[in-house]
Order: sequence, then structure tokens, then C-alpha cells
Amino acid sequence: RHTKSCGCLRAANASSKDQRQMPEYRAWRNMLTRCFNTNSDTFAHYGGRGISVCARWRGSFIDFLADMGPRPTPLHTLERVDNEQGYNPRNCTWATRKAQTRNRRVTLSLTYQGRTQSIAAWAEELGIGFDCLRSRVGKLGWSAEQALRRKARHRSKPTKDFPARTGPSNR
Repeated sequence: RHTKSCGCLRAANASSKDQRQMPEYRAWRNMLTRCFNTNSDTFAHYGGRGISVCARWRGSFIDFLADMGPRPTPLHTLERVDNEQGYNPRNCTWATRKAQTRNRRVTLSLTYQGRTQSIAAWAEELGIGFDCLRSRVGKLGWSAEQALRRKARHRSKPTKDFPARTGPSNR
């Protein structure tokens, strides 16, 4: 009942030195660096391929913070929902590293029953091993429906006649 803002008043009332200590400020600065500093190691993956920052955010940390709100936890960082679009209020969120890993350009996604998710997300949801699912789609060329509908076969446990292989043989 005593809270007056989501955190943007704290930033607005803080000195510029205090603002620079905020994790949200570091996220904002890093976003700008990726998109506009041609000397940045990551520029080629962002600004170099046309990813930009909306004018409202480019000019004001306070506006960025007002739109994004405070970072929910120290585990959250800034993420673009659609990696082909730039940084703007409709395309950005705070996300965990796990969620971001599943939203990379190189992450293979499958669409099944009207839903699109990464292979890792499908594997977790359906209880199929990630490597098994990736192999079905990649090496075996199965369709998304084939790969996701078929339950994984569990290998039988080692027996005396067929022991588990633990490494190279000593022959």
C-alpha cells in the first residue's frame, strides 16, 4: 500500500550516478551498445544486422524503465521476443537465461497441434530425451508429429550376457 511506482520513480529521483548502479540501467546501456557501437564485439549480431532501438528508449533510460518495469529477479535479463525485430516495448520482456536459450535464432523449433516451441521445451513437456528428439528430427528426418507423438523406447538394463558398455574395450 505504500508503493508509489514500479521502480521508475526510484530511477527518476536517483542521481545519474545512482541510476548507473541499477541493473536495469546496465541492461539499457548494453542494449544501446549492441545496436549502435560499431566497436562492440556483439555489434555484428545486433546493429550490424539491422536490430535497432525505438526512439523512446534510445533517448531515455527513464522511459525504458517505465515501459519495462524493474527486473523481476537477478536471474532475469532483457530479451527480444521476436529476434528479427528491434528493441521496443511490444517486443521486449525480462526473461531467464533458460527461456532466452530457447529463443535464439539458431534454436530449432517444432510446430505441433498449433503450438511452436523449441525442441528442448517439447522434450521437457513430453518427457522425451532432448538428444532423442533432436536425432529424430535431424538425423532421421521425422516430421514434428512423428517425432513428438512417439514415446521414446527405453533401452533395457544391462544383463550378464550383454553388459553396459562403459568405454573403449581393452582388446
